[in-house]
Amino acid sequence: FVQGEACRPWPAFPPAPAFFAPPIPPMPLLLVSGERDPVSPPDWAEAIARRSPHARHIVLPGGGHVLDGMEGVDACLDPLVVRFLANPEAGELDTSCVATMHGPAFVTE
Repeated sequence: FVQGEACRPWPAFPPAPAFFAPPIPPMPLLLVSGERDPVSPPDWAEAIARRSPHARHIVLPGGGHVLDGMEGVDACLDPLVVRFLANPEAGELDTSCVATMHGPAFVTE
């Protein structure tokens, strides 16, 4: 029994064009990307940020997809997220500490 055969009797309708339209999030967004993230690169978050009037996008220098081992997460990024959650409508979120963050050291052993 093939799954495709089970679905064959169901009516099929093409999705409405709005289904493929990129979202325009109306709520405040804090988007965090790793500079070297191969899974969800910063360009993707930037595309969302351009469509949202209330978005802030932070790119972590040297960061990848996972923040484990990244220097400055506890001292910089975590407090930024807390401040954003406390006041997402705040004018300018001071992200200057992000420049001091860096990825973990490369290990060969």
